[in-house]
Amino acid sequence: MTIPLWSNANKIKQAKSALLASESKQIDEKQQFLSSLEIQYTRVVGLKKAADKYRLSLGNANNSLLLKKALDAGQISLLNYILEVTVYYDTVIKALEAERDFQKSYAELTAVEL
Repeated sequence: MTIPLWSNANKIKQAKSALLASESKQIDEKQQFLSSLEIQYTRVVGLKKAADKYRLSLGNANNSLLLKKALDAGQISLLNYILEVTVYYDTVIKALEAERDFQKSYAELTAVEL
């Protein structure tokens, strides 16, 4: 013969334990989410700095007009001209990639606000 009072006591303990576990899980998930946001923010800041650095170096490195004049005047060979222009356009590509990565990361970070 079982007494109903004792069987309910275990159910209450079990419910309290389940509630405590659920609250702990919620706190842990919130902390993980905030940590991932912080990591994303740090990444966005780094990518922004890289994109700005490339943009600045592109402004200083665009000497295509001078190279064209030097080529036309015969001061440099066609090979040197092509090599110099290739270096410039490689930098342009890297700058565009850095800007793309920054914009993509920024969009992921701000998607949380939506």
